[in-house]
Amino acid sequence: MPVLDASVVVDCIAPDVAVASPALRTLARLSTEGAELIGPRLLLSECADALLTGVRKGRFYQEFGPASRAGTADREALAAIFAKHDMALLGPPMTAD
Repeated sequence: MPVLDASVVVDCIAPDVAVASPALRTLARLSTEGAELIGPRLLLSECADALLTGVRKGRFYQEFGPASRAGTADREALAAIFAKHDMALLGPPMTAD
C-alpha cells in the first residue's frame, strides 16, 4: 500500500507544478490502478505548514493561509477556495488515523 507524502499532496494543488510532474504522474498511475493510499498521522499538519509557507512566499492563493493556519482542516472552507480558482477538492475527507 503506497504511503502519501506531504510534498506530493502539495504538488497536487500548487499552481506552478506541471501536470507532467513526477508527483502528479505517480498519483494518476496509482489512481488508474485503484491503489488505496495511506498517509502518516502528521500529513495534515505537514500540508498545512507547506500551504502557510507557500502563501507567505506567494506560491499559493492568500485564502489558503487562514484556512491552514486554523490547525484543523475544514473541508468545506478548503473546497470553496479551490472552487473559486476553478479547481476541485476530490476524494473523501481524511481521518486522523
